[in-house]
Amino acid sequence: MICSHYAMPLEKAFDLCYHELIVLASDWHTTYNNVNYLIFILLFLVLTIGNILFASRLLRISYKKSGN
Repeated sequence: MICSHYAMPLEKAFDLCYHELIVLASDWHTTYNNVNYLIFILLFLVLTIGNILFASRLLRISYKKSGN
């Protein structure tokens, strides 16, 4: 979904992303930097850590089912 939304030359995609972050900052009554940090750092970390934990849980379940 994100790839199709930003499927354009890099400069235009950056400008669109920047504009959308400015609009979000205005809607949330905060700054562009805060929204940028929240989405691209905090959300990225949450998704990455969540995926690692989920994968490790799947591996444990798979390991138990194999009987080892």
